[in-house]
This record gives sequence, C-alpha cells and structure tokens, in this order.
Amino acid sequence: MLYDGLLQICVYKEPLTSKFILNKSILDQFMGWEVPVGIERNGDQIKLDFDKLSHIISGGTTGFGNQIS
Repeated sequence: MLYDGLLQICVYKEPLTSKFILNKSILDQFMGWEVPVGIERNGDQIKLDFDKLSHIISGGTTGFGNQIS
C-alpha cells in the first residue's frame, strides 16, 4: 500500500508464500551485514542491513525461539 496524497491498494489473487527457503544462491546476492528476511510478491528479496540499522525488534512468546543476540 502506498500513500502519496492518493491512497493506492493492490489486491492479489494468490496468497503470500508460507516458506522462505534460504540457499547459497540467495546468500550470494548479499554483501557485508545484509541478511535476507523474506521475499516480496514481485520476487524481490527483502533484506535487513545491519550496517544501516543496528537494532531489530522481535515479537513473540518467551521460550519460542524469538531471542536475538
């Protein structure tokens, strides 16, 4: 969804992917402290660059693997 004075909403027929499979070919696309975290509907990789953003917030229930060190 974008907003530049005019609200634009995209509607898709296909659901979001339920899995993001990480392999070497995906990792080779990233440099430095860039970490792949998902994929957009158009196929572009979503990344987190820890050089630009050094903190991350993770939500979830205690004891279920949401710890970030």
